[in-house]
Amino acid sequence: MQEIGLTHDQMASIIGIATSTLELHYREELSQSCARMTYNVAKNLYRQAIGSDKGSTAAAIFWMKTKGRWRETNRTEVTGADGGPLEQEISQMTTFIDPRSLTPEQRQSLKQIVKAAAKPSP
Repeated sequence: MQEIGLTHDQMASIIGIATSTLELHYREELSQSCARMTYNVAKNLYRQAIGSDKGSTAAAIFWMKTKGRWRETNRTEVTGADGGPLEQEISQMTTFIDPRSLTPEQRQSLKQIVKAAAKPSP
């Protein structure tokens, strides 16, 4: 059953036993089953790749990516001028306001601005 991709839970349910019982008594079979499936799919994919067999290449590739741990990788490296490190310019505009230097009206206006900025937008 594992050879068609069923999980241990699914197999145990079909047989009518607990998953722990299945794994205890059929550990070797479960272990070998996945290896046999991966081998057969890889062999079939190889045959398809060399053109001596017909079948579902997409299905074989999907199986190998999910069960055979095959991966496609893309790697992009970004460098600065002449392969050197990237240069970053960090611009930070920070304004400090000393509330003691503000008039009472300016302090009130500033409070309203801060309150308005803190409100979640609709």
